[in-house]
Amino acid sequence: MTVWPEHLTGRADFRRAAPEKRLQAHCRAAAALKGYRPWHLSQARASAQSAGLPDDILTGGPRPLAVEYKAGRNRQTPAQHAFQLAWEASGGVYVLVWTLADFLEALDAHPVAP
Repeated sequence: MTVWPEHLTGRADFRRAAPEKRLQAHCRAAAALKGYRPWHLSQARASAQSAGLPDDILTGGPRPLAVEYKAGRNRQTPAQHAFQLAWEASGGVYVLVWTLADFLEALDAHPVAP
């Protein structure tokens, strides 16, 4: 189990400027350290990308993980919830992350094979 500094694991730490971006950066670093490969899905508003796609998909574990980062008062959109249901119905793991601790718990539950 990876031990992270206490100040990185609490929800309040990510409520300052660009909180989701900071949370994403910490989680992607943690994923890489644990052997996962994070694939970021850029969602520019002008793109024709489907609504509801997660922020990242992680490969390298027993099953791919779809990861949606949230901070502050942000909530899952209806399109994101619909993607979650479809992803899980297909056997994938969907993780809604509010803190680094949430993310680490999800990674520990789905470890990368040595």
